[in-house]
Amino acid sequence: MSSFSENPCGRVSVLWLAAVALLCSLGTLTEAQDQPAPKWELFGGYSFFDPATNVHGLLPGGLLPVTSRVESNPQGVGGSITYNFNR
Repeated sequence: MSSFSENPCGRVSVLWLAAVALLCSLGTLTEAQDQPAPKWELFGGYSFFDPATNVHGLLPGGLLPVTSRVESNPQGVGGSITYNFNR
């Protein structure tokens, strides 16, 4: 039993759909490259780690796995300013 469609119209429609999806994605990629890069970028954000999380790993040169609990960080505010030196 074959998993391929015996109907040639099904194959043609799948190929047509794949071609349309490819052409649409190429159009958005070329459109995105036409915009110049910003000279300045400003980012601000906040992150919080779940204090009930366990991290499992192996220390370098270690033979036994190590487990550690992640501590909460209520001061997880961060920010950055970026300057683009290139044109």
